[in-house]
Amino acid sequence: MIISKVAKRYAKAWFDLAKERSLQDVVFQDFETVRSITGDSRELLRMFFSPIVKTAKKIAVLKAVFTGQISDLTLQYMFMLTEKGRESHLTQITNAYRTLYLADKNIVEAFVTTATPLDEELRNQFKQIVKNQTGKEVQLVEKLDAAIIGGYVLRVGDKQEDTSIKSKLNKIAREFHDNRVASN
Repeated sequence: MIISKVAKRYAKAWFDLAKERSLQDVVFQDFETVRSITGDSRELLRMFFSPIVKTAKKIAVLKAVFTGQISDLTLQYMFMLTEKGRESHLTQITNAYRTLYLADKNIVEAFVTTATPLDEELRNQFKQIVKNQTGKEVQLVEKLDAAIIGGYVLRVGDKQEDTSIKSKLNKIAREFHDNRVASN
């Protein structure tokens, strides 16, 4: 995912302020709530991106949706973003804040995709593998995808290990295709 410079700057400024006030954990939870709510509501995201919807209306919607869900401090921050015309960057800002927060806490996010749900033993094995590679605590994000048939895909940062049956079958298919083309 590409995060704009604007989003990184706003996230960094907000993270620094939250850390200065020892509220980075509160803001992290607030932003997780915002990410969840905006991720579930396409209409809300469309409103943020719409140049037709007036700032006052956007602030009223933010107030209606998020009051009581997040801290007043974070809500005021979102109002400020909206007043400055940066509300369309909210998703990227929350993602950038998440990255800063996890790095500050010495936590790395690892994404594992499997065809079936992981049991606790496998989950712990994946965490240990990543911890051994990175030296950091691991937050494992699990995704199910029956299309990979079996095996797993493990992604940490920009590194990926793909042991899925789907990728192995695709590799065999490419080799057959390349051999057939080469023999003609």
